[in-house]
Amino acid sequence: MSSLLSSISSSLRSVVSVARAPAWTPFATPVRSLSKYKLKTHKGTAKRWLAVGNDREFKRMKVNKSHLNQGMSSSRFNRLSAMAEPYGKAMTRTLHRLMPYSHKA
Repeated sequence: MSSLLSSISSSLRSVVSVARAPAWTPFATPVRSLSKYKLKTHKGTAKRWLAVGNDREFKRMKVNKSHLNQGMSSSRFNRLSAMAEPYGKAMTRTLHRLMPYSHKA
């Protein structure tokens, strides 16, 4: 009787161990969480534009001031020191899409 019980228990152990350890497959799809996906910041835009204030405004430095400027007039060279702003609502909307986390507190 005990030999019968031991053979049954050993066969049950082997069945249970096989059922507990499924085979790994490289093509299994990962389980995704139900949370919101992260958005990617456009790094070129983030290096050029600066988000200012709480009302979602942007500004950037003007270009063409790094070299080849000895022939420029002083007034033009000084004008290039001013900050530039986005032109129009479409440009501002594009900047918000390219830098989604720029105004997060």
